[in-house]
Amino acid sequence: MGKFADDITTFCAPSQVNLLFGVIGFVIAFTSVGIIASFSHLFVTLLWCLVLNYLCSIGWKNVAWFLVLWPFIVLILCIVIYLVIIAGKDINYVYERAGVASPNHFVAAATMTPGVTYGVTTTPGMRR
Repeated sequence: MGKFADDITTFCAPSQVNLLFGVIGFVIAFTSVGIIASFSHLFVTLLWCLVLNYLCSIGWKNVAWFLVLWPFIVLILCIVIYLVIIAGKDINYVYERAGVASPNHFVAAATMTPGVTYGVTTTPGMRR
C-alpha cells in the first residue's frame, strides 16, 4: 500500500472513525452538492483527522472520542427534547394549531350524543 494508506492505519481509532464519516459525507456531498463543496468537505475532514490524531498522540484520546461523538450526542438530545415537548402537549392541540381537523376528532364526533356539550371547542373555519 501507499504511504498515505500506511499513515491512515497508524491513526488512532477516533481519527479513523471520523475519517469514515467524512468519506461517507464526501460521497453524499459529491452526488448532491457539487465538486467544490464536496472537496472542501474532504479537506476539512482530513484536517480534522490530523487534529484528532494529534490529540491522541498527546494522550487525550478521551477528548478526541468526545469531539467525534459530540454531533451525535447533540442530535440525540435534540430529538429527545423535541419528542418530550410534543408528547407533553395534547395531540388535538397540535392539530388545532396546524389548522386541520384531528383524526381523533371524527371518531369522537361519531360517538357523541347529539345535543350534549363535551367541552370540545373549535376555531372558526375548522370543520367538525
